[in-house]
Order: sequence, then structure tokens, then C-alpha cells
Amino acid sequence: MKRRGREVKQRKKVFEFICKFKADNDGLSPTYQEIADHFKWTSLNNAWTHVDKLVNEDRLVWLDDNRRMRIDGHYDPPVNPRSRDDFSEL
Repeated sequence: MKRRGREVKQRKKVFEFICKFKADNDGLSPTYQEIADHFKWTSLNNAWTHVDKLVNEDRLVWLDDNRRMRIDGHYDPPVNPRSRDDFSEL
């Protein structure tokens, strides 16, 4: 459970970074490399995994060109505390 909590916290940080990056760069989305560099990850797979989970949670949506993303809403915990994506431990 602790590992899951860390992953959820990290995913929230990735989401916040993407939001800030887009706000600071006229709506342009960060690349996987820019996300990985920001978090000092040596593997792009970490960035891809977090972005993919955010897309699956409908927090990010890829636009038609698959190079830019749209942010849907903000990072709120789900209503059901027993759901698979329980953020209450944040």
C-alpha cells in the first residue's frame, strides 16, 4: 500500500507539472523528455507510465495530433473511497 501511495503522489506531481508547464508555455504540452528531466528520471518510461495513467483516469486527453494534451478538470480524489484510484492517502 505504501508503494501505491507514492505512485499516486508522484502522478499528482506529474499532473501539476503538466498544468504549470502548459500555463507557462502558451498551452504547449511538455514532451516525455521534459517531464523526465523535470523529475530527474533517467527513463522516459516513467513519464510515459504516469501520463498514460492520467489519460486512463480521464485527467488528460490527447488531441488529434497525439502531440498535445488537453487537461480535463483538476486532480480531485474520486467520490468512492474504495475505488481503485483512491487518493485519500495524499
